[in-house]
Amino acid sequence: MRCHPAIHFLAISTCLFHFTFHPGAVYAQEAVCPWPQASSHASPLEISSGVAYCPDLVYRIVGETSLMLDISYPGRGAGPFPTVILLHGCGPANKGRKGTVPLAHELARRGYVGVAVSYRCKPEDAFPASLDDIQGALRWVRAHTDECRIDKNRIGIVGFSGGGTLACLVGVTGKGLENDDRLPRGSGPVQAIISFYAPTDFARLHETCLEKSKAKGPCTVEKMQSSYIRQVLEKWLGGPPSKVPELYALASPMSQTSQNCPPMLLIHGADDAVVPVEQSQRFAKKLQKTGRPVSLLVVEGAGHDFEEKNRTDGRLAFAAVLAFLDEHLLTIKGKP
Repeated sequence: MRCHPAIHFLAISTCLFHFTFHPGAVYAQEAVCPWPQASSHASPLEISSGVAYCPDLVYRIVGETSLMLDISYPGRGAGPFPTVILLHGCGPANKGRKGTVPLAHELARRGYVGVAVSYRCKPEDAFPASLDDIQGALRWVRAHTDECRIDKNRIGIVGFSGGGTLACLVGVTGKGLENDDRLPRGSGPVQAIISFYAPTDFARLHETCLEKSKAKGPCTVEKMQSSYIRQVLEKWLGGPPSKVPELYALASPMSQTSQNCPPMLLIHGADDAVVPVEQSQRFAKKLQKTGRPVSLLVVEGAGHDFEEKNRTDGRLAFAAVLAFLDEHLLTIKGKP
């Protein structure tokens, strides 16, 4: 593994990440919390001696689609607790928000509230639909801090692939971007962002995929995959970068400049054939040059999703995640 700058690792956990990529992006009605005070435990399910679980809570309604989230939180203690929003990846193999629930449970065992969020992630859900959903989820969480025992001043986001892009966008969308009438209303700042193998520059990703798909030689899985990603980007953003450059820029964290960017941890596999590692490397360099707090962890030998055969890499990445969250969310200004 390579980490820039150095990250202090915690003890290795048995938890493993396994998600995939495919970006997605109407006005929506936001719902209210359907259960009584969480401290009463009248509705949450007890999944272990230390964790309570509230599944399938509707946080907003878009047309006929109900968007849901699952909440895991410490079964003991009055709180308020630091909170981590979990954003799944996209694409044909993605496991949706339920795929992030085990991580939410693990975080709850460690003193966090874990919130697994669903969002619109199909190509036909044009940008900024997905970002609008995430902002809606954040507003819902902030509106229910008492019920969920959430500390609104200690909120982080962990996103995987396409979800990582959204996490980064939330982190870098400053006042100027939020004033753009094509983007959703902001939901307030967060204190930490973690992005796994996420696209950060869609114009460059489109260019890379176009080069790979048109390269001479036999048809390969990588060529077909590159062609598919390029087509998805064009459907999601309304055409190639030459046609709608402004949308590619708006959807790309690389193109944004916020003066109040929270600390970020970018994690990427060195051998990622879906989203090249340069996507995180170039984004980290830009943040560093502008004085933004960022750490980059490159996982040697890992591809996209950190497949199960790379369990050691997954556990080490999880240790880095815990160290980062503990540093930036467990304490604020030196206070527990």
